[in-house]
Order: sequence, then structure tokens, then C-alpha cells
Amino acid sequence: MTTLRKHNAVIDDDMSSQHRHSPQPPGTSRISPVPSFSFEDRSEDKRRSRGSLTNDYYNNGSSFIARPPKDRASLEKLDKRRELTESAEKLVIALVGLPGRGKSFIGRKLQIYLQWRGARSKVFNVGKYRREVVANVERKDSGSSASGLCSANFFDSQNADAKRIREEVAKLAMKDMEKWLENSQEQNHGWGSVAILDATNSTRARRQLILDFCHDRADKFGVVFVESVCDDQNLLDENFKKKIEVSPDYKDMSFDDAIVDLRMRVQKYEEQYETVDDDEVSYIKVFNLSSKVLANNIYGR
Repeated sequence: MTTLRKHNAVIDDDMSSQHRHSPQPPGTSRISPVPSFSFEDRSEDKRRSRGSLTNDYYNNGSSFIARPPKDRASLEKLDKRRELTESAEKLVIALVGLPGRGKSFIGRKLQIYLQWRGARSKVFNVGKYRREVVANVERKDSGSSASGLCSANFFDSQNADAKRIREEVAKLAMKDMEKWLENSQEQNHGWGSVAILDATNSTRARRQLILDFCHDRADKFGVVFVESVCDDQNLLDENFKKKIEVSPDYKDMSFDDAIVDLRMRVQKYEEQYETVDDDEVSYIKVFNLSSKVLANNIYGR
């Protein structure tokens, strides 16, 4: 920059000298020399200006943004939104969706994120409780097999015995969830505790059972349903492959037999599936795991 400024000054002197000593042609006007100026000075002024604006924004702007609104309508709207989240200290996130829709994946991601934020979080997978029942039956009678509790027929809505067992298993998971939430009061350090109930929860009756269980108590738990809706066939095919690879239900089955059983299981659930559509409850719908999200009666504190 200094060289440029001095160079301009030299050019100005030369041009001035030439204009002083050279005759001006008739009918032409003399061009004034280019004035010299400092780029450094202007850059410094800009830096000072930007620094001042930046300091004002971070030191004063944030407090201005956080200032609550004064008009009554906005305050009433905020109060109404706060009512939508019933409890910020003990919350149940109940997953909803057909098999192979990524519910367990969403549950684990939620758990990791909530723990990173400082909240206590734990996943209660109803399928794990069902498999424990299978193991207990097989231990009691080594001559029989309880593998039917993992096959597609176990999830048939017309199978009364299986329906009773499924409800009992779900209640076992909710009982453990309740104990964990009750014992977490002294350990959450003010950040709250979130239990994630990982199951299909595919009917209104089952979701009402969860609501009654969480609300019929002195310190009722807040409930948010998170439904995973997936109709992308390519995504479903990938999800099915991954489920067969990692699910203990298919560890002793060939891939061909497992995919047939899984598709049959999905069909059994589809026959009785009821999407979340009660706008009186809090719910979030995730479409194809990422493409679209819908939230109802949700307010984060």
C-alpha cells in the first residue's frame, strides 16, 4: 500500500511537471492529476467501524433479543405455548410406527442428544422385554420352544393369547420406566429426565394406555409421541436388511426366511395400525426419517 501511495505521488509530480512544461493543444482541456490517497487509512477505518458494530451486537443485541414482549397478546400466546409441554422434569417419549421404520434408531439418537445436553435419558425397548419372556419360558421347560413369541404370528391381532402377552410385556416396560423416572429426581441436577419407550404403539388403545399410565399419578409425566412414517420403498428395503442383521429375533434364521417373516409381521401390524391424529396430545411425526417433520402441541422450554 505504501509503495502504491508513493508511486501515485511520483506519477502526480511527473504529470504536473509535464503539464507545466508542455504546451496544451488547442481545443483540449487539461486533465488533472490523479490525487493520491491512502488505502491503509480507509481499511483501518472500516475495521474500526466493523469492530464497533460487532461489539454492539454481541454485548447489547443479545440482551435486547432476550427481552420479553410487552404487548398482552404476545404474552398470552407464550403462556399458552408453555401449557402445551406438561412437564419439563419428567418426560416420556413414546415412539410410534410399523416395524422397520427406524424407531430404535430414532430412540438411540434422541438418547445420545439428550445426554449430551445434560438430561438423564434411557431407552426402554419393549421387544427386549418380550425376548426376556421367551428366554424365561425356555429356561423353565427345556423341552419346549418359545420361538413362536418372536414369529410373525405372535403379532396377529386375532391371536388373543399373544395379545394378552404383548400387553403384559408393555406394562412391564412401563413399570420399569416409572421406577427409573421416580428414582431420577435426585440425580438429574435440574436438567430433567427423559424416558424413551421404544415400541410400535400402533393403536389408539395402546397410546391411551400410555397416557393413562403417565397421567394418573400425583406427579404426572409429560408424554410426547414420536411417529416414524415411511413410504419410501428403497429406504424400507435398507431398513429391513439392517433389522435382520441386528435384531436377535432373526439371529438363527437365513436372510430369505427372515425377510419373509418380517414382511409378514409388518402386514399383521398394518391390519390394525392407526396413525397418530389426536390433536389434543403432543406428537411429532418424522417422514422417511428426514424429509419432513410435523409437530403438534409442542413447546420446548
